[in-house]
Amino acid sequence: MSDWQPIETAPKDGSWFITINASADGEYEVARYAPNTWPIYIPLKNGNYSRVDRVISEFTSDNFGRASHWMPLPPPPKDIQGDPS
Repeated sequence: MSDWQPIETAPKDGSWFITINASADGEYEVARYAPNTWPIYIPLKNGNYSRVDRVISEFTSDNFGRASHWMPLPPPPKDIQGDPS
């Protein structure tokens, strides 16, 4: 398993990983990059509006804003039912 890495380097490819808030009592969470957008409409000079999608959250974790580090998830156990390996 890898060492903890700064949260700014967390993967944005959709893979799951563990986060921790190292400054607190160790809040651990599993998260992944999954941008959630909300449309906003910007007025144009001609009186029309232009739609722009604003990212309101980037990760699945509610506590991601407090996370300080991340690391990849460990591999699953080999003896789980349905595991082809």
